[in-house]
Amino acid sequence: MYNDISQNTEARLRVLQAYSLFLAHFGLELIDNSSGEVSRVMKSLGELGYENLKPGLVRFFIVQFLGKLEEERPNRAAIQALHDYWIPLLRDKQERHACWEEFKCLYSRQKVLLDHIDTADW
Repeated sequence: MYNDISQNTEARLRVLQAYSLFLAHFGLELIDNSSGEVSRVMKSLGELGYENLKPGLVRFFIVQFLGKLEEERPNRAAIQALHDYWIPLLRDKQERHACWEEFKCLYSRQKVLLDHIDTADW
């Protein structure tokens, strides 16, 4: 099924439209198609040939969920999902490593930490 969609130009455009709507929900805008429920969206983007969009989304969530902990109550479930699912879903090793580093940097700076995240695999 994913292969059929990823090979169909009209279907690929619909995926981009749906992704743009998803981003708009968070007040974001897809500026460049080549940069640029979350676990399902992340998995689908990769399967449909848009792996290149996933790192930007992950970086956005890293900053949103870890960079603003002093201002807001932490969303522990989202931080855990970043660690357990969203960052590991990045197929490109360099992008995944860069996101891990950004996650670790922001995570280590926070006063409010999730004490149950296992950092041994970093």
